[in-house]
Amino acid sequence: MQIPFIIYAQSVGPFNSKISRYFVRWLFSRAAFVRVRENISKQELVKIGLNRDKILVVPDAAFALKPSSEEKIKTILEHHDLQPQRFVAVTIRQWYAKGRADVADEYKRYLKEIVKVIDFIVNNLKLKVGIIPHVTGPTQFENDLIPSRQVLDLVRWKDKIVIIDDELSPSQLITLYAQARFLIGTRFHSVIFALITGTPCIAISYFGPKAFGIMQMLGFEKYVLDIKHFKASNLIELLKEIMEKREEIVEYIKAKVTILKKESQRIPVMLIKYCRGIGKE
Repeated sequence: MQIPFIIYAQSVGPFNSKISRYFVRWLFSRAAFVRVRENISKQELVKIGLNRDKILVVPDAAFALKPSSEEKIKTILEHHDLQPQRFVAVTIRQWYAKGRADVADEYKRYLKEIVKVIDFIVNNLKLKVGIIPHVTGPTQFENDLIPSRQVLDLVRWKDKIVIIDDELSPSQLITLYAQARFLIGTRFHSVIFALITGTPCIAISYFGPKAFGIMQMLGFEKYVLDIKHFKASNLIELLKEIMEKREEIVEYIKAKVTILKKESQRIPVMLIKYCRGIGKE
């Protein structure tokens, strides 16, 4: 339609077919700007033939978000008998393909490993666990309430685990994650939301480059585990390190995220000015 367009703060790849590589190269080469949110995506685009100079790495747009008032979150924590900094936030998602028994088995193993981690948190760290359905739609496959309840059914210490299923805005979720001692997130935007206020995180990556790539930009790639090979023992070792160095990690996160916040607020303004310039022509 000859309408100018921009690709902004996206992750791309992996490309598993010639058709996908051709289409993405064709589409992205016609964009006025290409902005991806980690270096891995940039390298993927360069590999399929896009001009390196056309691609810039920018922060995920979510880093521009701000926390909300703590009043509603305070009420939610009181309702669930959770004290600030005395619970761990956990986000879980469904992960399998319908009709693929091998992938379904991997999903069951993932849930069981999550349960082992929760047992460690409750028994060894003496903290409660708040499982938070970060996404609840639009399809049942994207409804985190389902795997959250599956995990709750599997855990032994049900009096120490709650599902916080209140309907919350992104800003309210940021405020909620800020009250946690740390976060274990399969939903990567729950990780970003937690990082915004300095909460230490461990990400479980389930597809594509975004989790590892963005954590790599922060210098936190060691705190990313691949869901296909995820073991509770590996995550528990990272938890021990976070507990030991928590204050140091919090300060490091805040320093890094401050830079990303400024950048994520500056770039949209520049893009809007560009679009307005087109409108005047």
